[in-house]
Amino acid sequence: MDEIELRPAPWGDWVMICQCGHTEIRSAGSQGWQNFEVKPLPGSRYDITCLICRRRTERECFYRDMGRIRPDPS
Repeated sequence: MDEIELRPAPWGDWVMICQCGHTEIRSAGSQGWQNFEVKPLPGSRYDITCLICRRRTERECFYRDMGRIRPDPS
């Protein structure tokens, strides 16, 4: 893995995993992330920054195809 990964969990939560080893689970009802910053970009893209190591990734939101919405910004 060479980027920050964002995945929907089967139980409805979101899981964020950074290459530095930091992992965070955010429940569907939570407001924002503790150690990641998520900024929506035009279209179906978003910018993710790990606040622990400052690694930054830009991703396309492909979860809409699975009937999921993209995660709320930080």
